[in-house]
Amino acid sequence: RYVEVLSAADRTVYDELSEAWVEFEAFVRDGSGERELVYQRMAACRGHVQEAMRFADGITSPEEMRGVHARRQYAYSLAYEAAVTALSYLDLDGGEMRDRAMARCDEAIKELERLRGAP
Repeated sequence: RYVEVLSAADRTVYDELSEAWVEFEAFVRDGSGERELVYQRMAACRGHVQEAMRFADGITSPEEMRGVHARRQYAYSLAYEAAVTALSYLDLDGGEMRDRAMARCDEAIKELERLRGAP
């Protein structure tokens, strides 16, 4: 049951981040979309990731799944940081925040994809 429930949470985090990121990248690349709408979408993504983090933190993993659970928490924290730094970029227009957000998103997506292959 643990695997089933948290795999669904993984999919939610992955889908939320991936979908919000398409809008964010388009805005960064060529100004597509309205800043406020991109901001709202990214804020919603942050909220969904935060909910998944709380959910995962509230579940005790079976002994044999502790390593996977730690990787999951790491992936969620990367996704959360990606969303927060993207919001900072949208607030401040800083290239450093943009680059950091992009790097964290890439790392989060890779970690979430690794989790898909985990037992």
